[in-house]
Amino acid sequence: MKNLLLWLVLSGFLMACHPQKQNNQNIGNTDLQTTSPHASKILGTYSGTLPCADCEGIQYSLTLDEEAQYETSVIYLGKSDKIVTTRGVWSLQNDTTLVLDTAGTEQDQFWVGQDQLVMLDKKGERIEGDLADQYILQRSSPAEENPEVFDRKREAGIDFVALGNEPFWSLDIDFEKAMTFKTPDNQDSIVIAIPEAQRAKINTTLVYDTTTEAGIFKVQMLKEPCTDNMSGALFEYTVEIDRQGKTYTGCGRYLNPAYLVQALWVLERFAGDSVEQASFNKELPTLEINYAEQTFTGHTGCNHMSGQVAIEDKEIHFQKPVLTRMSCPGSFENNFLIQLEQVNTYSVEDSLLTLYVDDNTEMIFRKMN
Repeated sequence: MKNLLLWLVLSGFLMACHPQKQNNQNIGNTDLQTTSPHASKILGTYSGTLPCADCEGIQYSLTLDEEAQYETSVIYLGKSDKIVTTRGVWSLQNDTTLVLDTAGTEQDQFWVGQDQLVMLDKKGERIEGDLADQYILQRSSPAEENPEVFDRKREAGIDFVALGNEPFWSLDIDFEKAMTFKTPDNQDSIVIAIPEAQRAKINTTLVYDTTTEAGIFKVQMLKEPCTDNMSGALFEYTVEIDRQGKTYTGCGRYLNPAYLVQALWVLERFAGDSVEQASFNKELPTLEINYAEQTFTGHTGCNHMSGQVAIEDKEIHFQKPVLTRMSCPGSFENNFLIQLEQVNTYSVEDSLLTLYVDDNTEMIFRKMN
């Protein structure tokens, strides 16, 4: 299979498995919206699952860019995990027909609808029959996610996902078990136990670095917005992976936001007031949360503390901690511990952990290096 000329697929399996009549009816006379945008308005990524004669379906993605270049990606579901790509030039004819030119003499054609493309046969006519509505590609919105895929991963225990293009790759991280890195040809694919995380010089970058029998495997997760260059989907993290001398770059996000609290935090504000080092004999109050073990440790500014914490979604509940027994001046420690036990929700943004009591902000911590 040298390219993704889908008319070959259609002529090959539709005639063999679904011989149906095709005619020259006006494509606009369909249930689809007939507004035909200008060429600049159809830019973006379109995707869908097309019928297949000898597989479960053809997962098809088409990206059109502003330089009139296109790229298609195809996976034959149930037959191969290999991603087949084709690139070429696209054009819009009569504001209604998208034409993909390839290196060969044939062309793929689509009727242009409102945020969707309808695949045509090699004669430029609409495909009819029981499977007709399966030849429609929907445009992805700029910030579109795939909730079903992410939900399945989350249910399987995956806490962080990353993906990239050219070449295609994916990374699934279960912080309690392993990292799974995959490439289409499986040449660089690997499953490894979670190594100890390290902080880069830039505190917003988390690094996992380990050496396996196959060589070095290094993952860098930078807290910097990232846009997938094919789908246009927005992610919170930029991810770079070094594997056997190759560098893979792409985007990532947490599926389990509770892992964002797993860090060492230092108190910045309490009950609306700034917290200053001069107010404490030893050190500023700190809080270190271990989500995997549902425990916390820290310092009240006077005594060390440790205890259990329950975290689920955006809810967080601290049990009464065990303390060392230093005598502490003033009332801060007592007030701090009372508020900590009353905390019930949290948020994490820009290296700040905010703890709330019934939606009222009580404490703000900053992530430490």
